[in-house]
Amino acid sequence: MRRVLPPLQRPAVLIAVVALISCSERQPPLTAPSGGRLRASLSAALESDELPPPSGTFTVTLPASGNSAAYGPVEFATYDRKIRVEIKVTGYIYRYISPNPPWNPDIWNMLERYYGPGGTFSRADLTCYGNVFVLFSPLGGYVPCAESNAVELDSTWIDTVVVQGIGRAQRTNVPDPSSTIRCGFPFPFPCYYYLGTTVVTTTPVAKQLIVVADSSHVHTGSRVTFTARRKDGGAVSVTGWEWHPGSGGSTPGPTAGGCEATDSTCVTALTNTSPPDAPGAQTGKMYARAIIDGVEEVAGVAVTVDPSEKRKLEVSIHVTPSGLPPARLPPRCGLATDNFEVTVRARWSDGSSTEGLAVRTRSEFLAETGGHAHQAQDRAGFGAFTPAAGALSSGGEFTTRYRPGEVSGFERLIGIVSAGDEGADSASGEVRILVPGLIELISGGNVEIGGGLPQHPRNTFATAFTIGEILLLADTFFAVTHERIPFNDISLQWGGLFDLDRNFTAASGHAEHRCGQEVDVVDASGELVDELEGYLELLVRSPLIRGGYLRHEPGSYHLRFRRL
Repeated sequence: MRRVLPPLQRPAVLIAVVALISCSERQPPLTAPSGGRLRASLSAALESDELPPPSGTFTVTLPASGNSAAYGPVEFATYDRKIRVEIKVTGYIYRYISPNPPWNPDIWNMLERYYGPGGTFSRADLTCYGNVFVLFSPLGGYVPCAESNAVELDSTWIDTVVVQGIGRAQRTNVPDPSSTIRCGFPFPFPCYYYLGTTVVTTTPVAKQLIVVADSSHVHTGSRVTFTARRKDGGAVSVTGWEWHPGSGGSTPGPTAGGCEATDSTCVTALTNTSPPDAPGAQTGKMYARAIIDGVEEVAGVAVTVDPSEKRKLEVSIHVTPSGLPPARLPPRCGLATDNFEVTVRARWSDGSSTEGLAVRTRSEFLAETGGHAHQAQDRAGFGAFTPAAGALSSGGEFTTRYRPGEVSGFERLIGIVSAGDEGADSASGEVRILVPGLIELISGGNVEIGGGLPQHPRNTFATAFTIGEILLLADTFFAVTHERIPFNDISLQWGGLFDLDRNFTAASGHAEHRCGQEVDVVDASGELVDELEGYLELLVRSPLIRGGYLRHEPGSYHLRFRRL
């Protein structure tokens, strides 16, 4: 676990700025990769679900040479519309100090310290810890940096933001230490010499919008349900649904009815239009448009429609309820794990009986859901069907139960019906495995939050009662010691297993932290050990808070809060 200082928050309504730590230099001529500022064309093409072309990636180098640490601003990128990009800064600027006047780079042989990317960029868009920053106008003007050398420096800094317009990169001057007088005093020789480069790169990142269909292969006239949602499970407001028959909408294909623009679910009948004398399967694609974080995104899913001359097996699935808590929650969470009831139904397009057809089930865990950013691809689900296979009844149904595993997130439950030589068909339904009612706690006031890692970037979700207890504890501790408690992991976005080892086990991670009732306190710097050892347990166990206290070692503690 690591301690992260709370970022400085400033209002960010009209400005999108990335600010970082670094040093700089004189300003030699600079050219963009193609000899001039580049422009990325980001018009949404419905025929493609891919990222913008490589021209959407821009790089600029900020060299240093001389006794000035300033460079820029330099135009190096243009985006015609709002787009979500990853901004990365790499490289170091080295600062040398001269042992003897007059100034001569050949005899500057003492490396005093180095400067590189560092600091934190918050979702408020205006947090700044250093002197390298990027501005995209016309969204706003430059914002001065808050500090120059207040955080540990890293060789690479990356964050994701929404930008638009012309991008300019700049590195401001690095102030000399206030305790150091000018070299060669009283002679007018400069003190410092700077050398090195930093590189700024902007790259479009993957979209958040996805569209799923309840069946990818249907018989003509079948009704198909299309659902638009975010990858992280968040709801979306669709601005338009568009059906494109054939390949890229340019060849004959199946037709579809219309859908309401603002509804995240579209249910429509698909009709095969192939001629009777040459029947054949046709494929079309349903696209949804939505605005996510101010960026318009387009996503789609393909469905194949068979003609009427061929008997088609049509499978559907019904799951209830839509969400349940994960398994293996401690009793104090007050949440019992139940089962989903899953019914798989199948019918022949000509009305024939489907009794006795074989059915099997499986589940998939959807990538990057439940707070597990380290799972980049869909994988096998964590729960179990009972029974997992069987045969259709005389009514064409097979009912089973699915018990969730201990990992929270979206899971896709799939039913597959096989009809021998006539093929097979499947249907799926998505369910949520989650601890309900968790709220994200962020830094502010006397609360200092840290510990977020790339595999679990949002690690501080808690119950409302736990948040109230943490705020009370933080305020009381500050009143006594004038210091802030360094709070760390609480629970992931939807609770459940908090797997520090990234492989969905608790063997080397958290055994608890599953339902927003526990929080770690980690003094990574070692500067608060005396205060924590002296007051933390006393305050946690006091009649005012009445919490649980576990001491791992000096500076590392595990606290529990539960309404009595």
